[in-house]
Amino acid sequence: MVKKIKPMLQTIYDSEKYKEFHTNYPDYYLAHCFVQLDQKGDENKQWQFGFYSPEKDNITTFTIEPIIKRGEFEEAFKEGGVIAKLHTEELLESDKALDIVHEVIDKEYKGELINNYIFILQSIENKPIYNVTAISASFAMITTKIDGISGDVLGHQKRSILELRKDEE
Repeated sequence: MVKKIKPMLQTIYDSEKYKEFHTNYPDYYLAHCFVQLDQKGDENKQWQFGFYSPEKDNITTFTIEPIIKRGEFEEAFKEGGVIAKLHTEELLESDKALDIVHEVIDKEYKGELINNYIFILQSIENKPIYNVTAISASFAMITTKIDGISGDVLGHQKRSILELRKDEE
């Protein structure tokens, strides 16, 4: 089962590694949470929590169990502007978001056998948004966007992984 984000974040914030980082780099704030899940919705990789500096326009990532700041600072992956701060105070937890994704797939994409999920939480237009992509055995990507506060489904679509190759040309 997918872990809840808020307790993991609190563990990071309470850690000596994060406190030292925050003392040295006070302008960094939470920008995203990311994990890969297996077909049952269990984590098969560690959660990654990205912290962004608008001043330096770069990002660094923390993982949990144990708490590690992964590598150095990296260029922020974005399309212009700055990455918005991710607010988690009123957050719909990740397990509920995954339940909603399962409901969408069961209703709209019956027959698709899901192999794994790519699970991202980020701020879009100053709202936390879950962007969950389910990868199926038929090489389909089913992407569901969920309002991270209300749980409303903002949209979903199905694309073939093979279409990605066409986008590159």
